[in-house]
Amino acid sequence: MHFSRYNQITFLGVAAILLAVSLVNIIVDPGAVYLRGLLLEIRNGNYVEAMVTSKYGVVQEGWNERNVKLKLAEYASQHDCAIVGSSHVMSISKLRDNRGGLSICESVLNLGVSGGSIEDVVLMMFKLLKDGAPRRLFIGVDPWMFGFDKDVQWKKYSDLYVEAGEYFDLDPRPINTEDSYRQVLLQNLINFDYFRESVKYLGRKGIQEIAAEYQGSLVVDDFKMAEFDLSTGATKSVTLADGSHVYSSGYIQEALAKKHALIDNGYRIDSEKTIDYGAVEVFLKVLRRVLSNGQNVALFLTPYHPNVFDDKNSVSRVAMEDIAPLIGKISRELDIDVFGSYNPDVLGCTGDEFFDFMHPMTECVNGVFSHKNATAY
Repeated sequence: MHFSRYNQITFLGVAAILLAVSLVNIIVDPGAVYLRGLLLEIRNGNYVEAMVTSKYGVVQEGWNERNVKLKLAEYASQHDCAIVGSSHVMSISKLRDNRGGLSICESVLNLGVSGGSIEDVVLMMFKLLKDGAPRRLFIGVDPWMFGFDKDVQWKKYSDLYVEAGEYFDLDPRPINTEDSYRQVLLQNLINFDYFRESVKYLGRKGIQEIAAEYQGSLVVDDFKMAEFDLSTGATKSVTLADGSHVYSSGYIQEALAKKHALIDNGYRIDSEKTIDYGAVEVFLKVLRRVLSNGQNVALFLTPYHPNVFDDKNSVSRVAMEDIAPLIGKISRELDIDVFGSYNPDVLGCTGDEFFDFMHPMTECVNGVFSHKNATAY
């Protein structure tokens, strides 16, 4: 049966919309996984070189964090401490240690990435041990840590993950990671959530700035920031020389005005299965290998906003209460320290020291280092 004229018009209309969405996502590419991602990979070495030699950091906006942090790990031997994890740890910085919470480290290399997962821990710890690890290593443990595929971006580095798996003696993953990542990228082309982010990114930067980014030079000094107030931020987000993140001034002002969500949304948590013991075994193998290498490793817990703990039924609180005993058990069995707590009251962090419901500000999160082996996590 041939399409009616109405069906043909409808089909062509839908196809045109999907094509337009795909083109916008490919070109604007806020997550730097398509055209901008290729461009940034070419500039990656220059960008990291600019970062580590900068006095006031480099513009962060638009760069693929995992590309940058994996490259940055090659500089780990120049630091006393290093920390891996999610965006929860990305604000940790010796350069902004106003309260002296980081006195146990002379310098800290921050390798946190947004949405950091168990797979990211495997990749980053492998890079650290392979390229020369600092004296002390810290691993941020989030409520979603003990589960697989909480973030798919690690699949881009499937070859490196296979190498890391052999190093840590992990069981091979039962999926073709390369094909899986390609499939995710194809599906993402017509993802309307990603399209919304593309539109926001386009509105924020403008066509001219995005075009200039594609035509930009590879000169190291082009990435570097001029001096700015670390407490109030710059116009754009900044990554400092130690890999830590400074939010933009606009974002900080919104947080101080409490315009960001302070109610738990269960970010990345599977309420039906908060702990996958296959992921726990991966975590344990990584820790044992690190310890066998003679490295000092500790676990690191960052607090959630008091609102999350005020609601006994919040998804994140329930997950944290499930995971806390396991963290204590791992700590005792391997004789390793646990710094911090999910509970802000344990750390003395107030509701005013959070960007949103799960991201503490630098003053709060640096203070985590002053709280070791708390009786309650």
